[in-house]
Amino acid sequence: MRGLQRRHKSRGQAMVEFALLAGLLFLMVMGIFDFGRAISVYINIAEAAHEGARQLVLRSNYASTPPDSVI
Repeated sequence: MRGLQRRHKSRGQAMVEFALLAGLLFLMVMGIFDFGRAISVYINIAEAAHEGARQLVLRSNYASTPPDSVI
């Protein structure tokens, strides 16, 4: 009978330990996911700015004729 009680207490202890650590584990996983998403958004914005500047240079008249400016 005592062996059964020990196993039951041990099972309850494992569940409590898991409950305490599950929240921390979930926070860490979500933090990693959010960090990866932020890096992805940053790369997309940088690439869009690069492509926009490239299109501006290719389609403008400044690429073919010098500007009329007095220095």
